[in-house]
Amino acid sequence: MGECMSQPEDGRTKNPLLTVSVAAYEVEDTIESALASLTDPRVVDDIEVLVVDDGGRDGTMARVERYAASFPSIHPVYKENGGYGSVINRTIGLARGKYFKQLDGDDWYKTDHLASLVAMLGSCDADCIITPRLNVDQSRRREHLVDCLEDYPEGLYTFDQVTFRPAMGMHEICYRTRILQAMDKSLSEHCFYTDVELVYLPLPLLETLYVSHQPIYCHRVGVDGQSISKRGVRAHYREHERVLWRLLDTYQSLPDSDSGKRRVLGQRLVDEICGQFHWFCYLSPTPAHMHELIAFDRRLRGRCPELVDQASRASRRVSILRKSRFLAYPILCAIEATR
Repeated sequence: MGECMSQPEDGRTKNPLLTVSVAAYEVEDTIESALASLTDPRVVDDIEVLVVDDGGRDGTMARVERYAASFPSIHPVYKENGGYGSVINRTIGLARGKYFKQLDGDDWYKTDHLASLVAMLGSCDADCIITPRLNVDQSRRREHLVDCLEDYPEGLYTFDQVTFRPAMGMHEICYRTRILQAMDKSLSEHCFYTDVELVYLPLPLLETLYVSHQPIYCHRVGVDGQSISKRGVRAHYREHERVLWRLLDTYQSLPDSDSGKRRVLGQRLVDEICGQFHWFCYLSPTPAHMHELIAFDRRLRGRCPELVDQASRASRRVSILRKSRFLAYPILCAIEATR
């Protein structure tokens, strides 16, 4: 099936304040909860919701079509399967909103806080807006608030003025749409972990950020089969490495004068480097995996030794691997297998 929207272009809101990109690949059990959080009367006239079927085969889009019949702000988009990056690439191209934010079809927004955000977007000129996310483990009935800028009062900042703890993620950020549309690169397609690309590839074009402490994004966690589960990592760890190299390209393209952005992206790169070393320990310690691990370390040291040193200081596992010249790799794999 080719790419198309099921509603005509002139049926869309001409100048919405916010475009919400909803990735809806085979999420028929949760998509209605996601859409319900976007249909409050306080926001429906000021947002457009692009719900993308990425070649799914279940009943997700039948439910989306029923919602779209009642809410003109919801627009089903059909495309061939290309992975998460292709969904974002497609919706960035279609977006008419002043700002752009993503939502996975198995997550949802806090509607009251979304209404507050939309109300302030008309007068906001920041390049991006950072809000906390709420991690929700429904099986354990637990919620955990993640506010990467909790030490900073609400307001406008530059990247030189803030330090993210932890590093900012996709669920916390809302972009000025014209900045995303001005990027000279797109997200990787047919690839996992492109959420990190969405956060950091636009960084060279950003100057200002607005900090809010109202959580909007509710992220479902603790679901087996997610890309960061052990099973997901074993299947896709090479794709994570592919994304890591793209982040490193962006980091090395930033001039030294952009010290704030280099610090922000460097912090995230250290996390991703530690993650890649860690994920190698989820694998069986075969000679082939050992060779891949050593080749990864060699290439990384050749390109950015200072980040490797930071990763070694940040992670005991990375330090042990490198100090042992990777002789400890089978032991660490065995320990990981017992967890």
